[in-house]
Amino acid sequence: MSGKNLVLTILHHYNYPLIEPFIKSLKEVGYKDDLVVFISDTTSKTTRKILQKQGVTLVEFKNKYPFIEGYEDVFKDISPGITINNYRFLLFLKYLVDNPGKYKNVMLTDIRDVIFQKNIFDELADDKIYYFLEDASEVFRTSTLNHKWCLHANGPEITNQIIDENVSCAGITIGSYEQVINYLLYLQSRLKFRDDLHWGLDQGLHNAYIYTIPNQSAVIVPNTQPLILTLGACKTFKRESDGELINDLNERYSVVHQWDRFGDLIVSVKRKYVGNRLMQRFKKALFTVLP
Repeated sequence: MSGKNLVLTILHHYNYPLIEPFIKSLKEVGYKDDLVVFISDTTSKTTRKILQKQGVTLVEFKNKYPFIEGYEDVFKDISPGITINNYRFLLFLKYLVDNPGKYKNVMLTDIRDVIFQKNIFDELADDKIYYFLEDASEVFRTSTLNHKWCLHANGPEITNQIIDENVSCAGITIGSYEQVINYLLYLQSRLKFRDDLHWGLDQGLHNAYIYTIPNQSAVIVPNTQPLILTLGACKTFKRESDGELINDLNERYSVVHQWDRFGDLIVSVKRKYVGNRLMQRFKKALFTVLP
């Protein structure tokens, strides 16, 4: 399959020091294809300049519906009250539709709480779409928050249908260009003609898609497999001597998501990618005054 790989994400209300672990770790694993960041008007000019200097493609959006001039069509029949966790998928959809034939595989990802330990694209097939589960303890029946989100998004019938399934996190999805387009079109269709487009809806719709829409190209990946480690519901984690996170078989994860849920991990990640505590404080102070 021809074309590049693409990492596609969104940045809102954060400046460079908060996303430095994401940017630096992605570079360190040898990723050389495209990184596209939708960047809001809340982000500093200095952050934009740093990202552009590092070869990041920036797509600027405003914090007001429909967010980008020319993107009106992708928001047709969608309430202006939509929140960023939901409308990010519509921005992603529009970007991909406008760039046919350019990309073979696409990673939709959060940015603030994600680091890379290997190039994830080296581990995946080109014709699939991958969804990543949270800790095995996180199921809809016992997760109050996820059950609430699923019920709100899908109603009782679908919620009861997937009640004993392991929750998949909507923060990272990876697949072929065509598979990701289909996934995003589904989300778009489910966001239409609703007024209640608030936080958590994306998580409910994401899980409805992966568990109720048949797709022979879909791969649902347990949190124990050495691809994406989602830490939010985990009680602990395992590390190699060099600090990299591994599973119980001592296999290194390609990506660590929600690393900011554990204090000692926060300390080590920031030390590695941002600098020692003095440097961290300096950067934080600097970016409060830089334009």
